[in-house]
Formats: sequence, structure tokens, C-alpha cells
Amino acid sequence: MNFQKSIFTLAVGLALSPTIYASPIVFDAFNSNTLSANGTNQSSPEVELGFEINFFGERWDRTFVNENGNITFFNSFGSYTASSLAVADQTMIAPFFADVDAWRSVNDGIGSAVTYGQGFFEGYSAFGVNWIDVNSYVGSGESNNSFQLILVDRQDDGEEGDFDIIFNYEDIFWEAGDLSTTAPLAGFSNPPPWGTVSNTRSTDTTFFELSGSGQPGAFLNDGPHALAFNSYNSDVEGRYIFEFRGDTDIFSVPEPATLFLLGSGLLGLAFARRRVLNG
Repeated sequence: MNFQKSIFTLAVGLALSPTIYASPIVFDAFNSNTLSANGTNQSSPEVELGFEINFFGERWDRTFVNENGNITFFNSFGSYTASSLAVADQTMIAPFFADVDAWRSVNDGIGSAVTYGQGFFEGYSAFGVNWIDVNSYVGSGESNNSFQLILVDRQDDGEEGDFDIIFNYEDIFWEAGDLSTTAPLAGFSNPPPWGTVSNTRSTDTTFFELSGSGQPGAFLNDGPHALAFNSYNSDVEGRYIFEFRGDTDIFSVPEPATLFLLGSGLLGLAFARRRVLNG
């Protein structure tokens, strides 16, 4: 695939011009399919988004929903141990990459299954995944996490493939399961394609992680980067919006890598840049 020389700059959510999405957290929709709760680390078959997204110059119209707080595009992904998106070998969007155990949530009667499907978000075609009232593997008590991922078709704002990623968070009470001591990650990654000769990936990658990723306690409700009590590019507490417009292949943020949150202090941004690939 050829990549054009263009730079994607993350939209800055300034108080004067927030993205206008006002629905409450967490939006009640996208329940047409239920991820199997017959075991741990489950994934859906490849499912249709209902529209096409242009994610760093690569176009996708279907995805895999994975139990452990993420979706992927090349194939399903069962890992329950969060590893840095800087070295990820998956094209991934992860609102909360951690050791979710929907089987325990359902079978022990302490929570809910993971649901997903097509729908609408404030009049726009959308695809969403709900991790509502889910616990961790073996569990951390009766307090469950509730979070949501929504992909919103925004070709009305420019061209086919334009879309928004929305992370919604209602409560984050736990961060790891009993078999994983790794703190969760939130963000997205688009690794370079597999090499045509060596069949290995280069060390360069395009990724974004919310500040607090991989830091114990950071994302919890009482943590320094509490997901449920901050926001990005939105005036709704607990909502983070990332806008993708046009055919881009490099992800960057303004320096310094710290942007203002709406009424919530600061959000540090970890970032990397990928060299333009010539094909």
C-alpha cells in the first residue's frame, strides 16, 4: 500500500470549540450481539462496522471484538496482559486493555457480558462495543468497570472514511486480574505492514496512549488520571474523542505532549511518529 506524505494532528479539545456530542455516559446502544461468555479471552468473528473507516491510510469495514477491552483489525486478539502500544503488532483500538473476565461476571451473577453491534450515535451511523459492569479475571471484588468504545462515521465532515473514535467511561474500579499485574492501557496503534521479504515488522510504529497507561492506579476513579472524571475534546466528563480526517499515515501531537482538558486539568499524551513508508 502507498502512503501519502501527510501528518495527522490530534484535534485539541479547547473549551471554546469542543466536539458537539452531548449524549450521557455510557450511551445505551449497540446491544445486538453478545460476545460468548463460555470462557476467558473470547473474541467475536470478524464483524461488519456498517461503514468504512480510514485509519492512518488503511481502510477497514470490519473488525474483531475482543473481551479484554479492545478491538483489532487483522485478526482476533486474546492476550489479557496489556503491553505497550508502542511495540504492538496489532492494529488495535483499546479503550481499556486489561484482563476482563465476562465469564465470571455472568456466571457468578456479579456483572454483564460484552455486547456490540451497529447503530446510531446522535444521528450518525456508528459501531459500538460495551464493556458494561464487567469484572476482572478471578475478580477484585463486587465493584465492576463500565466503559464503551464507539466508532462514528463522519464522512459528512469531509470524505468517505472520515470517522471519530469515542471512549466513554462511567466507572473504573479495578485495573488488573489475578494472573496479570500489568496496569491497563488506553489508546490505539497502527503498526507498519509485515515486510514482504523478512516477514517481520520494523521497530517503527504509529501509536497513541492516554497518559497514565501502564501506571498502577492511574486510571482508577481515585487515580491521578481517572478516566471517568476527565475528558478530551468533549465537554462531557468521561468522554474522549479522537477525530480522523483524510488519508494520513503519520500520527503526531503538538509539543510539548500535554494538552488542556475541558475543566479537568491536564492530559499528558505519549506519542511516537512513524517514518513515511514508500511503496
